[in-house]
Amino acid sequence: PVVESANAYINNKQILNIDVKQRKPLFRVYNSSNQNFYVDYDGVKFFPKKNTSIKVPIVTGNISEKKVNNDTIQTAILNQVLNFCKYTQKVDEWKDSFGQININDANEIELIPRIGNSTILLGNTDVIEEKMNKLKVFYTEVLDKIGWERYRVINIMYKDQIICLK
Repeated sequence: PVVESANAYINNKQILNIDVKQRKPLFRVYNSSNQNFYVDYDGVKFFPKKNTSIKVPIVTGNISEKKVNNDTIQTAILNQVLNFCKYTQKVDEWKDSFGQININDANEIELIPRIGNSTILLGNTDVIEEKMNKLKVFYTEVLDKIGWERYRVINIMYKDQIICLK
């Protein structure tokens, strides 16, 4: 399941060559049925190898999607998580910023950053770049000055505003 593709051939010197391309996990899902699986960049689900762990964000919460080996993700919320994780991998300042992504009961995305004790309410991935730019400005202009432990919840779901709870 961790192999995306394999190609075996014999060259003109009669030497066997095998090219293997492994799946690169983007995040790991723990669903509501207590199952877990990785999802790669193409949205393909695959099982983790026993006794191994890869450093990728963990997705938890209200997730009904079941694991079926080498099947692509089906639910809209996991497709949004896929889009979010692809976005963060392209932007250096967000690449390793989030250790956990939670789907709350309202099917909204909550981000748990690796630094600080706050939860970031993203909502959905509509206008993701705008939301993340707003969060970046908030981090540099506010939290760097007043402290990273000041707020418990940072809500960036709404246009042109950030709502914080102490």
